[in-house]
Amino acid sequence: MRRRRGIAIIISLMMMVLVIMFVTAMVITFPTTLESSRNSMEGRLALAAAQSGVDYAWCRLQERPSWKGDGSPTSPGSETTINTPGLVVLEDHGDVWGFITDSSGIKSQFRIRFNWHDGTGGGDGLQDPSTLLRIPGQYVSFNNLDKSTPAPVLRGTPGSTAAVTTSSPSQYPVAQYNCCILVEGLAGKGLRDTGPSAPLPSPLAGRVVSQTLEVDLGRPSLANLDSALYGGDIRAIGSDQILDVQSAGTAPPRSRTLSRVTNTGGAKYKTPAGGSIVASDTTFNTIASDGPPPTITHEDVASQRKKWLQVKMTDIAQADPAVDAKLPAGTYVWRRNGTIDYFHQDFNGTIPTGTPTTLHNSGELSALMGAAGTPIEMDGSTYTLEFSKNVYVQPSGGITGLAIVPEPDIALLDEDRPKNFFNGVSGSSPVLTSTGDVTMKGSVIGKGSVTSTGDLTFQGASVFETDPGKNVALYATGNITMEAIPPTVSLNLSPSHGHHGHHRSLHHRGHHHYHHNGHHSTSQMNASITAITNRLGANLDGNDVMIAGLVYAGGNFTTNLGQGTMYLRGALVAYGGNADAGEEAGTNGGQVSLDSKGAQFVFDPNYVVSSMSLSAPSRLVRTLQNRY
Repeated sequence: MRRRRGIAIIISLMMMVLVIMFVTAMVITFPTTLESSRNSMEGRLALAAAQSGVDYAWCRLQERPSWKGDGSPTSPGSETTINTPGLVVLEDHGDVWGFITDSSGIKSQFRIRFNWHDGTGGGDGLQDPSTLLRIPGQYVSFNNLDKSTPAPVLRGTPGSTAAVTTSSPSQYPVAQYNCCILVEGLAGKGLRDTGPSAPLPSPLAGRVVSQTLEVDLGRPSLANLDSALYGGDIRAIGSDQILDVQSAGTAPPRSRTLSRVTNTGGAKYKTPAGGSIVASDTTFNTIASDGPPPTITHEDVASQRKKWLQVKMTDIAQADPAVDAKLPAGTYVWRRNGTIDYFHQDFNGTIPTGTPTTLHNSGELSALMGAAGTPIEMDGSTYTLEFSKNVYVQPSGGITGLAIVPEPDIALLDEDRPKNFFNGVSGSSPVLTSTGDVTMKGSVIGKGSVTSTGDLTFQGASVFETDPGKNVALYATGNITMEAIPPTVSLNLSPSHGHHGHHRSLHHRGHHHYHHNGHHSTSQMNASITAITNRLGANLDGNDVMIAGLVYAGGNFTTNLGQGTMYLRGALVAYGGNADAGEEAGTNGGQVSLDSKGAQFVFDPNYVVSSMSLSAPSRLVRTLQNRY
């Protein structure tokens, strides 16, 4: 009995020691536990503040994609954008401060820095912020939403200004058409006396916890902008045909098809090493090639459709009937005497016969348009219509299209072809817009755009360029077709007759002025023209077509150029659907059919993104997020 009682006492004493040790440990560790709890609360508050800064920047960038913490267009540089009891946001030349106060009076902050703190005229294009609102942190955001190439995200150097230069360290790049936002969130006792007039906490005020979020925001419409050719089905036809796909930049050239690329009659596909074809037909694995064979990868149609370049009619620049010159819809026929007959009817493929609706010389044509000045100038001696301003084709009595065509005798007897010369004044690029089909049987020359909610059909040699940063080159919700001039006409214009057919069809008032009268093409297009003429040498043909810009067909794209060559710098999209109605690519057509001596497509994103306004409000999506 005594032995059992002694064992019980020993066990009780041991339990007491354990309890004392446990309590002592709790007392010793209590301050640390309490501090960890406080840190966790402050950390969560700092993270919430950083997320608030991300949401703020996201909204500002969607409202104005060129934003970089520099106020609004009406108040650039410095501005208080939000001023409420719970939130005050200041933007000062690229440094953004957000002051948050919750219902219990607890304060937190977010800070976003775009400014390099490198003085006026520095690499950031911003004046330095005031000394009071200069963010000392090393993390510097970078807006690359309007650029077609990646850019380095630079770090500020330690010090009071945390200055950045082009030689500052970079941990990684931000992708093209993306914005890298680095937001620092702050919370803790040390912020209790901070505010717009005293943004930096005093070192003696207490602890401050920091959390940093890195978020990349990108344009979903441009996320997969990577190809020179987009087509539901791509076909190259002819024994001499070389379908040459290149890239103007460092990105490897690529074609995309919802089916496959087909070469017939001995045609071959040419691309440099690293070039590729993305096809949905899983049985498509090889293709006749001239040089290194392209890499062929497979993506199903559903996946490919998400990556198709979708451009709506509402996305592009168009002539406005409310303010621009109006040309009545119908068929305009060049006569050999240098006049134009107008027929109030849509073009049906043949020259209208009978009595024209009206007969117009240059003055009458301008009067018919009812516009001040001469938005279209007519030169009967060279069969040239010169477009110097935007022109809207005005529907009339059910007639919606525009056709500008020559009577046969012009080419057969005069060894010349009509020319449609786009020659904007003061650096502008005229836009011709129609709600019906547009047919131009003659050269299209200069810098501008032709857009239509119908089909576009062109015939003969052309050198045409869009204005980068403004318009597409050619846009049709229907089909786009490049036709050869008739064989009898081509023979009459051919170099063998000593008339320098290609040049005669472009020169006079047109191509000559385009290059030599102050309205020349960009260096990219000049280089492109030089490259292709060097390749063709003396064998230039009256059907050669050279275009710089985005060519976008809601239906099919077809060339039938005979001995002519199709050259495009930018991108070709045969969408095969109504983008404005939300239809997916390949819903209706989308075939690319190339029948010519040769075809070269050079992917140049600088021309492609010009089809969309990069400064207009647009939806952005999160493409990356990190937490520091």
